[in-house]
Amino acid sequence: MKLLLVEDDEIQIRLYQRTIAESFDDVQVDVSREVAEALTVVDAIAVDDVPDLVLLDLRLPDGSGFEVLDRIRRRHDLVDVPVMVWSGSDLPSDMNTAYRSGASAYLVKPDDLDELRTQVRDSITFWRHVARAPVGERPNGR
Repeated sequence: MKLLLVEDDEIQIRLYQRTIAESFDDVQVDVSREVAEALTVVDAIAVDDVPDLVLLDLRLPDGSGFEVLDRIRRRHDLVDVPVMVWSGSDLPSDMNTAYRSGASAYLVKPDDLDELRTQVRDSITFWRHVARAPVGERPNGR
């Protein structure tokens, strides 16, 4: 499984990476720490190397995660990639904008790091084993 993590907080990046490494032996995590970097990564995604899941923070140092979400959804070959917005914001306006922009899910980051680890593990498990994507729609067949 290939995962794109868009997050600027180094502590949280390490927590995501550690949790994923301890819980899954076949998940590759690519990290972008800023909007500009994430947009470059999204633009460079090859049709045969589409991520299986994107974890996206909204509050980034050089802009909004909404820009990244919009770029992902504008690419026809990425339209079915699940994008989970993971934000410290519990504002209804952020949640509504995320869903209107094509987010697959919106989670508010808990203050408790153990709870965040549980959410990371459970979310990846959900997208890998429970949720089903459109069959035959994605160019890479995943």
